Amino acid sequence: MIILAFGTRILYLSAPSLWLDEAVTANIALSPVTSYIYFAKGDLHPPLYYLLLHFWSFFGRDESTLRLFSVLTNVLAGFVLSVLVRRMFNSRIAVLTLLLFTFSPFQIRYSQEVRMYSLLGLWIALVLLFVWRYLTSKRWPSLLGYVLSSAFGLYTHYHAGVFLIILNGIVIFRLYQIERTLLLRWFLAQCMVFTLFAPWLPNFINQVRGGGITWFPFHPSFPLLVSPLFSFLWGDPFLSKLYRPLKPIFLRSAEIGSVIPWIDRLGMAIVLTFIVLIIWKKKNELMRLSWPIHFTVLLLAGTIGLSFALSFMSNIYGAARYLFGVSLIFYIVVAILLTALSRFNRKMGIGMTFLVVLIQVFMLIAYYQPRNYREDWRGAVAYITNHSRPDEVVGFHFDQPMGPYLYYSDGSIPAFGFLTNGELATSLAAINKDQCEGIWLFDYLAELYDPRGLVRQQIVRYGYVQVWHHEFNGVPLTLWRRNLSLQ
Repeated sequence: MIILAFGTRILYLSAPSLWLDEAVTANIALSPVTSYIYFAKGDLHPPLYYLLLHFWSFFGRDESTLRLFSVLTNVLAGFVLSVLVRRMFNSRIAVLTLLLFTFSPFQIRYSQEVRMYSLLGLWIALVLLFVWRYLTSKRWPSLLGYVLSSAFGLYTHYHAGVFLIILNGIVIFRLYQIERTLLLRWFLAQCMVFTLFAPWLPNFINQVRGGGITWFPFHPSFPLLVSPLFSFLWGDPFLSKLYRPLKPIFLRSAEIGSVIPWIDRLGMAIVLTFIVLIIWKKKNELMRLSWPIHFTVLLLAGTIGLSFALSFMSNIYGAARYLFGVSLIFYIVVAILLTALSRFNRKMGIGMTFLVVLIQVFMLIAYYQPRNYREDWRGAVAYITNHSRPDEVVGFHFDQPMGPYLYYSDGSIPAFGFLTNGELATSLAAINKDQCEGIWLFDYLAELYDPRGLVRQQIVRYGYVQVWHHEFNGVPLTLWRRNLSLQ
């Protein structure tokens, strides 16, 4: 199964070009060690992944080699996950968990990205393994493994902290039940984790204060609450596909349009209340479940709930990839449910398992289709290189050339950022003064960085005319020339 997981992840590994976040990561990791921490601070993430990728890049700097690091860490996380589940439950649930992990389009997608999510999953899998070994053996090497894995997780992605908060609550409750003398040792372990992370703490505080752009506005609703769970299994969640066509029906009425967010929240409150009532009614039966089931379900529900709650301050829930580590726990819970269903009704359990995996395979086939690749920066830069003329430049609605262009460009064509702090930069005026004949303008994220359209307005004032436009899988590119006769 591990070999199969590796095979699904290296398939078409270099087919899509690096998208924005990947290219930013690659450029940071490929920079000198003396400067990559400075760049890491600007990316709003801890530095460990960039450091490891920097040394990994000695094997090569192409897309396949850089992405292979994420592939290997993801496959290793799957192996650790199977060992953990076998220890917690049995081989049957372990195999089923690994099956769900192997064919998950969600896992495969982010295992093929030059980002830190796969590495985060590995640290969380190791944290769970060491914690479980400690709870069962009470030996200090397992506790030391937990300390190191937790610190590495925090240095990889801050969402590890959300996971550790919930994990600590569950472990403290368990130790209080079985052996209170171990609570001091556990507390000292947390002090060690904090001490290891302390050198980066000032940077973390500055990054939190700096905030950053909210790419996904947080609008709490029941579909948003459960959509990551669908993503973990099948990639793009089915529920959102059903919800999006229905929502405009209600929004057509201007009178009730402002009420829609409250309808969402009311619906979510009703559903959650119903779930709580069911749990309360069945509390005696639920209490009789084994401790491993309690541990897994509480960890999943607690991390999801805390992440959702924190999103009211800063949205960490709108993008399922931030919950990448939680997905590993979700596969365990689904495997438990499918196994329980098989014991209740063997045919129904087998049929449901087959259906879940079959949908995964179909979604995975769709994921591999070229039309579903995101942001073809490689194609856009290649087109400019092959069709540009002398005395032409490349421009961006940004304060500098964007990461993907820097990664793919050979530097033969001058490139500039046309905005500084939301206002026109002097570079555009300088280009006009030099009588530049053509401007290849990337309109990528123009609605975000240049909502007033300042760059386009100024280009038109300078006498440039749009002569060509094309979108490379979400990367719009426009060619402006001084007059149409130069075509």
